[in-house]
Amino acid sequence: MLRWMVPCALGLLPVGAGADPALVVLEPSIRYQTLLGYGQGNMDQANPGWFTELSAEGREEFLDRLYTLQGDGLGLNICRTYLCAGDAPGHAHWYRNAGGSRSPAPFSPEPGQWSWDGREPSLWHPQGAARRGATMVAFANGPPWWMTVSGCTSGAAGGTSNLREGMEDEFVSYICEILKHYRDSWGIDFERVSPINEPEANWWKEGEGQDGCHVEAAQAMLIFAALDRQLREAGLRARVQGFEAAFAQSLGYLDRVLADASAYQALADLTCHQYQTDFHSLRRWPLRAKLHGKPLWMSEWGDWTNQGLDLALNYARKLSEAHRVMQAEAWCMWEPDFLFERVDDRLQPNAAYYAVAQFTRFARPEMVAIEASDVTLKTTAYLEGAARRLVVVTVNDAAESAEACYDLSAFQGVGEVQAWRTSETETLAPVGAMPGGSMLTATIPPRSITTFVTSYGTLREPLVVNGGFETGRLDGWTGTPPDMTGVQDNYPHGGSFDGYLDLKPGATGSLSQRVTGLAPGSRYALIAACATSGIGATLSVEGEGLAVQTVTSGGTYHHVRLDFVAPADGLVSIRYSAGPSDEKQPWATLDSVRLSPLG
Repeated sequence: MLRWMVPCALGLLPVGAGADPALVVLEPSIRYQTLLGYGQGNMDQANPGWFTELSAEGREEFLDRLYTLQGDGLGLNICRTYLCAGDAPGHAHWYRNAGGSRSPAPFSPEPGQWSWDGREPSLWHPQGAARRGATMVAFANGPPWWMTVSGCTSGAAGGTSNLREGMEDEFVSYICEILKHYRDSWGIDFERVSPINEPEANWWKEGEGQDGCHVEAAQAMLIFAALDRQLREAGLRARVQGFEAAFAQSLGYLDRVLADASAYQALADLTCHQYQTDFHSLRRWPLRAKLHGKPLWMSEWGDWTNQGLDLALNYARKLSEAHRVMQAEAWCMWEPDFLFERVDDRLQPNAAYYAVAQFTRFARPEMVAIEASDVTLKTTAYLEGAARRLVVVTVNDAAESAEACYDLSAFQGVGEVQAWRTSETETLAPVGAMPGGSMLTATIPPRSITTFVTSYGTLREPLVVNGGFETGRLDGWTGTPPDMTGVQDNYPHGGSFDGYLDLKPGATGSLSQRVTGLAPGSRYALIAACATSGIGATLSVEGEGLAVQTVTSGGTYHHVRLDFVAPADGLVSIRYSAGPSDEKQPWATLDSVRLSPLG
């Protein structure tokens, strides 16, 4: 159900309701990544079975669902393709059943030997993706057995480095030979190649269930640089990705690799998986990507455990996290089999499929992620500038419904709002429409994903300079005293940075900004996301004959709002202040500050 909201003095109350809804403030002036798109990767665990068990029509229908927008297709535009290392003769311990076997056929069973025949059960998927225009990415988990220390492609006995020293050039020559065969014989010309997978992990051990190889950063540098050189020498268009981080916390490994000039030059994209994550580490990946001017991909995540709507909500959470926290430009799921159920000779989408569709069908490549300040639900927002189109996706993974108010006051000329939802009873179902306006409220059912789509005429210029602190500096703000105020990447509410007061016991501090050009006598609302160590912090607006304020405290971010009438000179000062306190380490943070006209 969608319905309008009316503003009140210190919050936004839905008509007829008695409690504040979850407020979501959209700020298009705070822009993050431009989306490259969505994809999938797999180890050929399902493809060979589908090749024999599905009809040709069923396989084509499956590929259309993945790589087009026909019907309710996902519209994926990236296909990650597995370069299986196989294993040594006599080894049959791969419980992952890559290539449909516990002992899959290697491309190079012995030095100087190549095995290309019998690949049709694996090739139909990437060839179908390429025909549908997907960006083709090749990835290897490690070298063939005869390049390894242990003689086993699953890893070394203790999870240590398993590519023999001095074999780096041989390893990348092997990869290039496979890429050339894919191009010349199988019609797949890869655009990206990733040579190692989760190299910092120590779980790649001899006799385990798949190919994998621990690689120290010093050796990874050599691999990346050599691969880049040999790709160019071979006339292959693929460029190098890396390093497929197993842990979001592995920033030290990334820094060591990027410290090498040749490896730095070789890496076209940075890639990180989404399994082993935490909020603070994920926040730092986009900082590294921006610092080095390299696109950031979330290149692998999948859920082997959950079923039904639990599985669907997990996919939605991960997509939201990747776009909002990690600021990934590309998002690639692991094993699309998880999104389907087998029905006769067809693959039928399950709830997780439609949860993914709530993002992929609407937040399309080349759209830009913008700030969606949301302290209650999980909301992401996207702009398609040329078409003046706005997409908002809200995930409510709680057991109770939520009233959500979307502040669209940064947009002028908002058109009719359409909505689609996946929940316990709905699968990408249209749920109604409302005329456009500056405020919109929706009842978000429990355990649901809702996508809103609308158009707009123009964007309002922000009245607050650097309201998200995303310049990484106090541009537009005054910090007092300078040694206890500033901008940090420690605890942002949105994006990568927040403004902070890091006070000494007994000290006071503030962040302030002078705003001019308000329309005298007009009503405005100041909304900000605030958090503190437990001390009280005051958000205030002052001007000629004007003084409004409210006190806030609490360790998690929450929205604070002040309504006021602009003074005759149209000039106000915004201030966020705290202290004095006898706490040992009192602090307060400020983020996502927006000043909007009302009415």
